[in-house]
Amino acid sequence: NKDNHEMLDLIQRAYSPTLIDEKNKLIEFKIKIYPKNDTYPDGGKSTSYLETIQVGNKIEIWTPNTYDFYIEDYCLIKNTIPKQIFQLHYINIICAGSGITPFIRLLAKFRSQTHIYIKFLYFTNNDNEYFTTLLDNTDFWANNITLHIMKNIHISTEIIHTFLFGKEVNPVTFICGPQGLLKSAYDLFINN
Repeated sequence: NKDNHEMLDLIQRAYSPTLIDEKNKLIEFKIKIYPKNDTYPDGGKSTSYLETIQVGNKIEIWTPNTYDFYIEDYCLIKNTIPKQIFQLHYINIICAGSGITPFIRLLAKFRSQTHIYIKFLYFTNNDNEYFTTLLDNTDFWANNITLHIMKNIHISTEIIHTFLFGKEVNPVTFICGPQGLLKSAYDLFINN
C-alpha cells in the first residue's frame, strides 16, 4: 500500500523451518523464490530480498506470539483451559504447495516411531515442482509413513476416503496450504 509510507520497508512473512539444530545453532528453511514476471514486476517481495542476502547479512526471525497447539511426548496438546491432549497414533497430513514445509520436521521426528502411522496426501500442480522435489528425500520415509502425491487433482470426498481414512481410531488430521485447499478440506470434513 503506497499510501502507507511508514510500512514500505517492512516486509513480514511466515515461514516454517524445516530443520532446527539447537546444538549447532542452525535453522533451515525451504523457500521458493518467486521471480519477476509480467503479473508481478517486482517478483515476490520477500523472496526477492531473501535471494540477495549475502553471508553476514542479518534478518530478524521470531516465533509466533502464541501457539494453538504443540506436540510433546507423542501427544498433540491444545492450549486451552483445561488443556486437551490427543494421543498421536494415526496422523493424516493434507497439504499443497509450500504447505509442505511445516510437516517436514514432523516427518523427521516421527519416521522412526513404529507406533505412529502417518498418511501424507500432497496436492501439486506443475507450478509446485520445487516442493515436490522435497518429497524425493528418502530420509523422510519409513514403513510407518505412506505418501500419496495428487498431481493436478482437487481434494474431494472420494480422495479423502480412499487415501486417508480406514479402520484407524481417532486419527489427527493436519491441513496446510493455499486458501482454496483449506476451505475445500474444511467443507469436506464438516459436511461429510
